[in-house]
Amino acid sequence: MDRPRIYIVIATFLPAIGGAEKQAFAQAHSLRNRGYDATIVTFHHQPIWPKREVMEGVPVIRVAGKLLKNRSKRPRLLQKLAYFAAMLVLGWTLLRQRRRYDVIHVYGLNLLALFVAFVCRLTGKALIIAIRSAGSGEVTKFHSKSSLLAGSLDASASWLEVDERLQATGRVHVNSDLETLASMGQPVVDLTRYLLSSAHTAIVV
Repeated sequence: MDRPRIYIVIATFLPAIGGAEKQAFAQAHSLRNRGYDATIVTFHHQPIWPKREVMEGVPVIRVAGKLLKNRSKRPRLLQKLAYFAAMLVLGWTLLRQRRRYDVIHVYGLNLLALFVAFVCRLTGKALIIAIRSAGSGEVTKFHSKSSLLAGSLDASASWLEVDERLQATGRVHVNSDLETLASMGQPVVDLTRYLLSSAHTAIVV
């Protein structure tokens, strides 16, 4: 296929400001300028943000707003449950709209990527995951034996570490890529590895 239709999936997006958000917008904008049909799919974190909009020619779809509304004010367990449910909604959205895209590009190798990989496994769609952070240098050292991808990627490798001063704080979603999955235990890591492999995922570090 000459011009695959691309869904770029990211947990937070503009108007939330961060490096990944800016990169996702720049990538989608560049792709559309080159004739590709690129769309951003993200979570609807704030009620004032529109569910659907077009930003400088880039379509944006926001989902699970009812689940995420005022999430930060809830007890920690309810926050996690709401976010988990939001990921289910996003996965269902991708499944329902499977005829509208050919490739999914996920920003980050985190729990969201696991849900998207499952959708790609069911639909046979191509999956690309871009890893932009392995987590803070401090926390990552606890998972020095983690190997989340085919091969021997070490989550504690110095070239994957992120200076804590560069990490965003006070945002709705502050997740690292590798350490969050590793912290959830070996079964989650094994499931992620299986889904990524079975979906023939392309991974960009």
